[in-house]
Amino acid sequence: MTNNEEQPSRLPDWVPWGGRYVYETITTNGGYEDQRLASAMRTIFFDTDLGPVWKSLGALSLSQDGWSFLIGGIITAIECAPKKGKRATRDTDGDEKISIRKRQEAANKLLAKIASTSEALSKLLNELERNGGKTPTETESGLALIEAAIREDGVSKACCSKEFEDFKRKLSSYAKIRFPSPAAMFHELANAANRHPNTAILFSEDPWLSSSHSSWKDYVRVLNCQFAECKQMYGAAPDFSDAHWTLLIAALIDNSISRQTVSKGLKEL
Repeated sequence: MTNNEEQPSRLPDWVPWGGRYVYETITTNGGYEDQRLASAMRTIFFDTDLGPVWKSLGALSLSQDGWSFLIGGIITAIECAPKKGKRATRDTDGDEKISIRKRQEAANKLLAKIASTSEALSKLLNELERNGGKTPTETESGLALIEAAIREDGVSKACCSKEFEDFKRKLSSYAKIRFPSPAAMFHELANAANRHPNTAILFSEDPWLSSSHSSWKDYVRVLNCQFAECKQMYGAAPDFSDAHWTLLIAALIDNSISRQTVSKGLKEL
């Protein structure tokens, strides 16, 4: 619910019809439950310093859906920026993005261990076969190994058992004999783990996770990506100047940030 000061009729005169439509739609549907998003929405629509930003937006020719996509993006992209305050303008390492990247780094180390362990198992199984050693039935063929795994796992048994039996019935005797051995399967598991991209490559196309630091620049990266999508889908998108970005960042993230800092940061993106 909005209070009287936040009713659509109280919106500043500079908010264009598209902005008023989006505001009324959001408030009619109960607004944002997340306090940070709710605060960002109030700031975007009622902060008196954002008049020039709205004037720039008002020059766009967008449909109702286009306005919803654009304004919704300006609001929700704030989730990709550090918490509001002076520290939000600096590279930090205590927020969600850094935690995600650290977890991925740890996962990459585990993948490297999986690769080396799987390759070692593959070599051991090949050595066992060369020496004529006897093995349990499950390891005599990859087909039997998969079948045993499905049988032992309750969810797999419920979901895959019939499909696997249908698949197995369609295999010829020759195909069953030539089915990849466990050694070959472990070898391919090692190859798959080795092919997994490192963190930099994995997140290279993500406007939020691509940077190894967290700062106000994340908000700009994510929003610029959304502007490009808006242009592609609805035919128009903002082209903010350094001054517009400064006003928006100061209102939403850090009111002490200077235009010089923003201009320098934008050139680094």
